[in-house]
Amino acid sequence: MNVKEIAPRLFIGAVGGIAIGCMVEVLVSYASGGVYIPGTPAFLDSFDNQLNAVLIERLVYAAMGAVQHAGGLVYKSERLSLLQATILHFAVIGTPLIIAATYLRWIPGTIPAFIGFICLVALIYGLIWLIVWFNTKNQLKEINAGLPRS
Repeated sequence: MNVKEIAPRLFIGAVGGIAIGCMVEVLVSYASGGVYIPGTPAFLDSFDNQLNAVLIERLVYAAMGAVQHAGGLVYKSERLSLLQATILHFAVIGTPLIIAATYLRWIPGTIPAFIGFICLVALIYGLIWLIVWFNTKNQLKEINAGLPRS
């Protein structure tokens, strides 16, 4: 891995992080009665003005997206087993998400809420991992079926 391979991933991830964060804000706003809410009231109220809060929020989205997108490079390592790569990838994906969720006050500041959030992240990660694994397994079967037998 070199800078030429990582830099575009960081940029694409940052843009994607901002886009996903903004889409989630819009969905939450629709679910909350159709009034745009750019963040949790607890987070927004911790700033002198909403514009500064939203700017910081976007920077957090960008950082989270950049790190998580670059985390996909973990699976390119030939030195790691699938289990090792999965654990490392989960850490790279989950850690910034948990830090962001805590900082942006997506979850209440209680231990049960924090543990619940980690469990939810692990469940969603596991489901996505299984879908990707089964899809890849099926693609490999199709490729192998097309290879000539010797």
